[in-house]
Amino acid sequence: MWRLKNSRGTFLDEYGFRRDRSFWWHWASWLAQSAPDADARAEMLTWRDAPKNRPAVEWEPTNSNCPAISEVVNRLVSLLPAEWRGLGRNIFVGIAPLGDANAVAWNNDRRGIVELNLQYLWVLDEYGAAFDEFRHAVARRITRGADMPLRHHSDADYGALLASWRHLQDAAELWRDTSLIHLGDQRLTRLAPGRLPEERDRLRASAETFIVGHELAHHVLAHTSRGAHRRRREAEEILAGVRARRLSKERDEVPEHWQQELDADVTSMAIIAHRFEHDASAGDAYAALFGAVIALLAATHIHGGWDVEGRSSTHPPLSVRLNNLGAAVEEWFSDTPRGPYGDHPLDLWQQLELFTEMARLCIEEPQWVEGIGEEDFLTRLAAVHLLRWESLEARVPLPIDFTAQALPERRPPRDT
Repeated sequence: MWRLKNSRGTFLDEYGFRRDRSFWWHWASWLAQSAPDADARAEMLTWRDAPKNRPAVEWEPTNSNCPAISEVVNRLVSLLPAEWRGLGRNIFVGIAPLGDANAVAWNNDRRGIVELNLQYLWVLDEYGAAFDEFRHAVARRITRGADMPLRHHSDADYGALLASWRHLQDAAELWRDTSLIHLGDQRLTRLAPGRLPEERDRLRASAETFIVGHELAHHVLAHTSRGAHRRRREAEEILAGVRARRLSKERDEVPEHWQQELDADVTSMAIIAHRFEHDASAGDAYAALFGAVIALLAATHIHGGWDVEGRSSTHPPLSVRLNNLGAAVEEWFSDTPRGPYGDHPLDLWQQLELFTEMARLCIEEPQWVEGIGEEDFLTRLAAVHLLRWESLEARVPLPIDFTAQALPERRPPRDT
């Protein structure tokens, strides 16, 4: 049986962390040590020792070395099936300073660890903001119920979408450097028109939760240790249904090491969406879908792996992972009625799929996108969205009294 005390000690010893300080105390100390001059060093130490920062900096690690991640772990463990909770409570989830922008589950002599790279967590805001830019640009070209559903919008909006992906391309080069942590200039986070800051915090938290849930799933599904067949059986009904639906569409078996990643994706999304013996809400489903796509897209953009090029890679390409998660969404929500605003998990999933298709084109075929021009590119995206909306409406009818919600006006850039 794993013990949290041992799991925590193993991780903290691995990185030489103090047991009475959070990750942020160590991070500020490292930045001070490597500061280019005395003023910069004093600034970091002042931040570390400021009274307002003490609750986070001097926080004593429990099931994580970060207070916010500890809350994520507690929430996920509370949603686990009863048979998994004992294991979940004894896994330590720690932030590590350097290395690949990624996350990994590992164990050492029955000590369960989930390791999160700081760079990976810090890029999530940027990709969430990129989705906001996409949603705004496409929705501006759509008016439902009109004879001509596609319309132009102000010239001020042109160029923003492609500019956002040019920025991400430049930033990703820095994010791939494992010897440093680079925040990027956060232009997207400041300028994207969609969510309020607190809403964007929820989107980032959804992505962080999916990442932690994916790595926890590797532990509870016995991918990192032998045995644990009873835990595996708890998930088998959900996993088998998703596999069957995916195979009915693709008719293509995947390598076993890929299947473990696909199962961890589905299990994480199932936990967040309350599919294990809990009353689920539409908000839970939407958080699961947003979190999965933002987290997977960020990792794919930084490390590559959009499409199948061979089956020897450790992780399946994004196209396979999205097809698998799409099968899960259909398996779980096809019979779900629409919400009061005409919303539905399948509609959100279609938007997220189109977002990833757009991202792939901007990253893999930028010359083609630039060649046709942003206005034409977005008009084509809007047309595809309308076709998918109409197809879904035939399967899941809108409420009789449905009225489309107006898109909020573009928010002004924030100063911070």
